Amino acid sequence: MGRIRWALRIVGVGITLVCVVAAGRFLLPQPGIADQPGSTQRQLAFVRDALDDGADTAAQGMFPEGYVFLNALYGLAWVQAAHTDPDLREPALRESRWALARVESDEGRAVFSPRLAPAYGVFWAGWSNWLRGAILTLDRSDPAEVRAFSDRSAELAQAFTASPTPFLQAYPGQAWPVDSTVAIASLRLHDTLFDARFATVVEQWVGAARAHLDPATGLLPHQVSAADGSPRTGARATSQTVILRFLPEIDPAFARQQYATYRDQFLAYPGGFGPALRSSRTASTGGAISIPARWWRESACPPPWSDSARPGSTATPNSPRRSGPRANYWACRSACPAPSATPSAWYRSVTPSWCGRRPPGC
Repeated sequence: MGRIRWALRIVGVGITLVCVVAAGRFLLPQPGIADQPGSTQRQLAFVRDALDDGADTAAQGMFPEGYVFLNALYGLAWVQAAHTDPDLREPALRESRWALARVESDEGRAVFSPRLAPAYGVFWAGWSNWLRGAILTLDRSDPAEVRAFSDRSAELAQAFTASPTPFLQAYPGQAWPVDSTVAIASLRLHDTLFDARFATVVEQWVGAARAHLDPATGLLPHQVSAADGSPRTGARATSQTVILRFLPEIDPAFARQQYATYRDQFLAYPGGFGPALRSSRTASTGGAISIPARWWRESACPPPWSDSARPGSTATPNSPRRSGPRANYWACRSACPAPSATPSAWYRSVTPSWCGRRPPGC
């Protein structure tokens, strides 16, 4: 019996050492913000293989934006890689255009309504426009691509101008500020690359967003009324990490204020360890500790092109948002909270945080 115990201990120690070495090889050394991780191309090749094998369609079975998210982040990862390493420009253009075509395909638009303004809702319109603009930071030689970016941006601007609330609908009768933040950032990107055509729309949006903050936190809410923009769900760490990645593109001063408030409301040192982030504002609200703060730094780091630099779907809008495979900083860290210490805490930190989007009538 004693020998069996010792054998089990040795096996346990061996497995632990293998896990520690594997984690170290994956995490270390950490590249600087402006550095290109040596494994970037291998990771991107892995994600492309997964996409070819249907990972985006599988992700769509997990949450209603899975197909779009996975392809958009893959394309954006390639764009960022090319800005860091100019030798990757040609494969980056090829792969990011391939990703954009998938986002704009019938499958990419299947769960979104063409009757919304903008067509297919602000989530689809915002992310597809941001990806299109990002591709143009690498190559603006095709007039058709430039014209498409300008036309899509104008459609977004018109929708914001006509809306009584700064937060447009992603699905009929449902709105999340994070989606409008991405869309407004794409308008700012347009004005950075071309003429300052949408500055007034952007500035008006910032003013309206300031007037619709979550009163409990002073941050942009997680979910709002589609009718008047009033908060339905207070600020959550997961949507905030995406919002605060894009706000510096829109209004750096507003972004600094929101980030300072975010740190004050969500930063935590559980048991003296950390830093980490709460999924909701305080421990008393049931917020689980999640998302190592290092992930926030990387997801918040603007890409090199920005002014402030430096997936037959089975999912419906009732499915909880979750995350897909990882590639570069863009493709891995902006949208996936880390599991917390216990299964119940993990479930709380992931499932409610991704908002459980519902179609009308559900």
